[in-house]
Amino acid sequence: MRSYLYSVNCPECGAHRRVSHVTVGLFEYFCAQANLLGAQSDTTRYFCPKCFLAVVLPRRIESRFLLEAGRPTDDYGNPSPFRERLLQQLKQFAQPQRLYALVTIPELEIPCPDDREQLEVWRNYPEKPRLPCDQCGSRRTKLWDHGVIGFQVVTGW
Repeated sequence: MRSYLYSVNCPECGAHRRVSHVTVGLFEYFCAQANLLGAQSDTTRYFCPKCFLAVVLPRRIESRFLLEAGRPTDDYGNPSPFRERLLQQLKQFAQPQRLYALVTIPELEIPCPDDREQLEVWRNYPEKPRLPCDQCGSRRTKLWDHGVIGFQVVTGW
């Protein structure tokens, strides 16, 4: 997984912190196709307000892809408990009697695998979200991109 480094600056209290940003996806192929076609509304993006982990899920997908999905792994082939839980949440929307039917995935409640915070829907993607300030709680923070810092091997996700 590619990791990006951001600075989070609070204009209210002057606090400063750094976060690394990683995006986790299920059905990456379908999400990528939707984005290539300019249909960003065909994906739902979530982010953790504390650690800036992001998740990308399709909004609509054929039932057969949910039902036929094997055990999800991370980018290196390791078992991924977090992706497994996500897939189980998604499978509840599959229609076994209508394999080729498009099913709509509603907004889900997804806990962050690191800090158990509830992921928030990233409604204004690709704009950077307003992460809460650790000191004062303000949501007026600004994110400054420092670029790619490397690859993370995270087997918990």
